[in-house]
Amino acid sequence: MKLQLLKLTLGLFFAALCMSSCLGDGENSVENEEKLVYITNVNYTPCAATSIGWVTHSTIDGLVQGKCYRMGYKVVLNSANNMYAAEYVNVLDPEPYDESNLRWGVPYIDADNAIYASAMAIEHTYPTDHFGDSWLLSYNVSLKEGEEEEAYFYYDADNQQEGDGNTNIENKVIIDVRFIKTNVNTENVPARIVNKKIVLKIGQLRDNYSPVYTSEGSYEYANIAVKFRYIQEETPSGKPTEYNTKYLPSGTSWSTAPFILKIKE
Repeated sequence: MKLQLLKLTLGLFFAALCMSSCLGDGENSVENEEKLVYITNVNYTPCAATSIGWVTHSTIDGLVQGKCYRMGYKVVLNSANNMYAAEYVNVLDPEPYDESNLRWGVPYIDADNAIYASAMAIEHTYPTDHFGDSWLLSYNVSLKEGEEEEAYFYYDADNQQEGDGNTNIENKVIIDVRFIKTNVNTENVPARIVNKKIVLKIGQLRDNYSPVYTSEGSYEYANIAVKFRYIQEETPSGKPTEYNTKYLPSGTSWSTAPFILKIKE
C-alpha cells in the first residue's frame, strides 16, 4: 500500500511540473487542452488520467478504456483526492490514437515495404504509469494516395551503442524505430509528406529492463533515460536522397532525454 501511495504522489508531482493550463475564476478552475489523456477507471469510476489528476464526465464514460485521446476540459479545483468532475469535456478527435507496443529483440522489417521518416518528434512522455505508460510521438513520411504506414519500436539489448561507438552505460536505453508501408499504391503518381502520430506503449521497458537502483529512505528507484534511433530520409536540393541514422533527442547529451521512473518492488 505504501508503494502505491508513493507512485501516486510521484505521479501527481510530475503532473504538476508538466501541466500547462489556463487558470480562471479566481484561480479555482483549470481549463486545459491536452495532447494526450489516458482513459482508465479508479475505484470502478471511468475517468481520464490528465496532467492534474483524474477527470470524470459522461462523455468519458463512452470512450474506450485503456486508449489515449486528445481532449479538452474544464474542472473546478475542489477535490482532495485528485478526482475532478469536469464542467465540460471536448474530445478533439473521436478516434483514439493508434498504438504500437515496444518489442524486445533485433529490429526486423521487410525491406521491400520499408519506408523512412523525414522527421520525428516526441510529443508527450511521462515518468510514471499515470498515463498507462503511453508515450506520444509524431513523424513525417512520404505516402501516395491510399497508402498507410505502421510504426514498430524495438529494444535490442545487443545494440545499445551510440553513433560514436561508445557502449551505452547504466540506466540509458536506445529504442530503434522502423516503418513499413501498407496498402501499397503501385501507380505512377506523386507521393506527399504526411504527419502521423503514434502512441508507444512503453510498459515493457518498465517491466523487463533491469536498472541500477538508487536508495532513498526505505525505497529504491531508478530513472531510465530513453532515446529513439531511426533512419532519416533526406533529399538535399539537387542531390540524391540520403539515409542517415538520427537520435531523438539529438546530440550526445542525455540530459534532455525523457525517462521512466521505476520503483523497486
